[in-house]
Amino acid sequence: MSMSRKRQAWWRSVASRRDQLLQELFKARAPFPELERALLVQEKQFLREARTETERRLIRARTSRTLFTEAFAFGLPWKEFGRVLRRFQRVGLFDSDDRVHAACLYVQSLDLFPERAREAWAMLDDAERKTKALRRRNPLRDENLEAIAHTRQVARVRGPESHER
Repeated sequence: MSMSRKRQAWWRSVASRRDQLLQELFKARAPFPELERALLVQEKQFLREARTETERRLIRARTSRTLFTEAFAFGLPWKEFGRVLRRFQRVGLFDSDDRVHAACLYVQSLDLFPERAREAWAMLDDAERKTKALRRRNPLRDENLEAIAHTRQVARVRGPESHER
């Protein structure tokens, strides 16, 4: 069942409005709490416009991914970063790409909270196992394995011995 032209246009408008809001917030150099509030207000608007539970789940997942990515970019301490990560894990992580994204950014943030290394590296290992389980012809498989390899190279906090590959 394919999506109607109306819904495709609506999804394009969702993406466009999200991009516009983010550009305005970046231009204003908004701090993370302001960015988070604005995205959550916009999410509520999108949720009211959504027609199905699947659309609502996707909107929540995309918002949680954006907030998590920005938490990484802002270099937030564990209290805030962890809260946003948990939301992403609860609401997002719809696919292997989200799982790899979360694990890679978590490991790359460990210099801010090295005490979380065991959990972060376990998350990366899990993402790698699940990525390797994808069909070899899946284009996300190679892309995500490259992201994981890159994360292992640039990580400033090492995990258990098994991660010294």
